[in-house]
Amino acid sequence: MKTNFAIFIATILIALCTNLSAQIIKLDKIEIDNKVNAPEVGELDGSASGKYGDWVAFFARYSVSFDKAKKTKFDSGEYVDDIEVKWEIVYKPEGLSSTKIENYIKMIKSVKYTGVTKGKQTAAVLIHPRALARYFDEGSKSFVRDLRLRFTMKVNGKTYKKMTTYLTKGRQNLKPTKDDARYFDLEGTQDMSHLLLNRMETPFRYVQTSELNPIVEDKK
Repeated sequence: MKTNFAIFIATILIALCTNLSAQIIKLDKIEIDNKVNAPEVGELDGSASGKYGDWVAFFARYSVSFDKAKKTKFDSGEYVDDIEVKWEIVYKPEGLSSTKIENYIKMIKSVKYTGVTKGKQTAAVLIHPRALARYFDEGSKSFVRDLRLRFTMKVNGKTYKKMTTYLTKGRQNLKPTKDDARYFDLEGTQDMSHLLLNRMETPFRYVQTSELNPIVEDKK
């Protein structure tokens, strides 16, 4: 009985190692750029009305490699068809009391990518200049400094724990502080998730680089 049980456990471990060795994903860094200019794509009505200000962009830079790629008759096997990233941002505007939960803004955005291949990759979400002007002091340094961010990733439907990271006061941490856990679990905050946009919801949909992957699903 013990021998059978040992064989059973060994079989499970081999299966797990095989699945995990297929692709190796590593988070390099989280970046925030509060001075992103929209690309020139022309005016909708032909007029030359005033341009918006800068966008704020949140970038997750990561890399993908393959230890044991499984070739198919259609491709090399060095592709990940289901990577879903989740952005959670909590922010309290300056001048509002930190003791009132309703003074905190929470934004959540999940974006799913497909056809992700080996090499350097980028996931990104953005905030429109008008939203920045209305709620976030036009994306000032204080906004970037004071926000709290949690980034998580699922690969083929399973949480990839090594990719979970937090950004607090501009510092990136793999483990949350007690404050981080409290802020992200707050109930009663102001939900403004609609303000976080994926690339395809912005003029940046026309930007094509090898690091930007096709978006197949978006969740607010």
